[in-house]
Amino acid sequence: MNERHISDEWVLVVDDDELVADALEALLSYNGHTVRTANSGAQALQMLSPQPAVVLLDIRLQDMSGVQLLSHVKRECPDTEAIMLTGYASQESAIEAVNLGAYAYVQKPHDTDGLLLTIQRAMEKRHTLSALRRSEARFRKLFQNMREAFVSADEDGTIAEVNPAAARMLGFDDPRQLVGTGVKQLFSSPDDYEALCEILRQDAETQNHELKLTKADGDSVWVLGSVTLTLDEDSGQHRSEAIFADITDRKREEEVLEFERSRLEMVTSSVGAGMAVIARNRKVLWANNSVVRDFGAVAGQSCHLCLKAQPEPCTVCELEDLFVAGATRKVLFSNFIKEDGSEFEAQVVLTPLTDDEGNVVAALELIIPLVSGQLTSSDVEQKDGIGLAGRLSEIERVRGALVDMLDLKDGQLKATPERWMSVGEVADYMGVKRDTIYKWLRNKDLPAHKVGKLWRFRKSELEEWVGSLER
Repeated sequence: MNERHISDEWVLVVDDDELVADALEALLSYNGHTVRTANSGAQALQMLSPQPAVVLLDIRLQDMSGVQLLSHVKRECPDTEAIMLTGYASQESAIEAVNLGAYAYVQKPHDTDGLLLTIQRAMEKRHTLSALRRSEARFRKLFQNMREAFVSADEDGTIAEVNPAAARMLGFDDPRQLVGTGVKQLFSSPDDYEALCEILRQDAETQNHELKLTKADGDSVWVLGSVTLTLDEDSGQHRSEAIFADITDRKREEEVLEFERSRLEMVTSSVGAGMAVIARNRKVLWANNSVVRDFGAVAGQSCHLCLKAQPEPCTVCELEDLFVAGATRKVLFSNFIKEDGSEFEAQVVLTPLTDDEGNVVAALELIIPLVSGQLTSSDVEQKDGIGLAGRLSEIERVRGALVDMLDLKDGQLKATPERWMSVGEVADYMGVKRDTIYKWLRNKDLPAHKVGKLWRFRKSELEEWVGSLER
């Protein structure tokens, strides 16, 4: 028979006719099975440990009916498959036996090959169900312990399944608090729910989908995940399944980044001219809206290419006086070519920007267009640059803001997510609670609910503030 049949997969034969029981034992043993016999229901109940793989059970026993014994066997040994044997077949007893979980109903005298085949298939079913249970147990363990959140909902939007990670993310103590509720109530905006439903109706799935959900306490949480619409073959109903991760910190970082960029633009707009920060390698690190409006997206490009439309660097680069000669400021006149090809003359003020050690690592270039037909460069020189002194005082104020907002030490913008320290990291570094950091943010007019990260350039300012609290 099957090589999988080992000693712990044994067959119990229960028949009050000893000759029949012995004959079945001989047949099954000859075909590779381990067999034990019982001649009464009471005796069989004493032999259920370890659990038999298959029970061959006579429908009529002297001390109890086979159906009664079957009920006991399935209760004590749910994994055991039962095959009913009878010489008195009736539709009523057959139905009762099947309802109690009997695998098959075989009439005496039995066909030997047919009985062996039935036993083999009963064992195969047991193996399959056992493997399925082990697989389900592994899945359940994975489901319970996975870091990603999982939520499934029925076709009508009723939540059917939630793992612990999803419950925690949404602010619930127990996943069962969510099961049976409407998934729509988790969405901060009903329009977002309807939009997602439409996507699933059209494409049956969506990847990397961002959603804003509402937690149990009313706060919001941003998530990123995949949602799939599947068909349940048993019920014929569709079910949506979502796996997602919390990206609230990232979304807040993006909001803070946009806030800081807007603040930088607001600070520099008071100068009333184009401004660009140029690194020692002549790459534009940052430009205000005035420059972007005239020259396009210049960040990352060489200044001679994006500001003057020259394929090669300038023969005489005025930035050399700042980067090499150590000049403190340079005022000159130069021609520029806009993105649309038009040319204009402008007064240029170059101011060095230094790092914490005083090294010149970038230059602030102020571009003041001359008004055509009203003033020439010689006029401007005579009139002190049409109020250049006033602009220079603005530059000094702006330069401090730029040094704060730009990480000039390595020539990169500080206002990028990967270069920020998190609130938790700063709190740990300073040995204070996160609430202390958030209080400081509120004092700086930065709403705590919009801030997920801090800037390193405020470290000394923060330390001073924390020190004042301790005093």
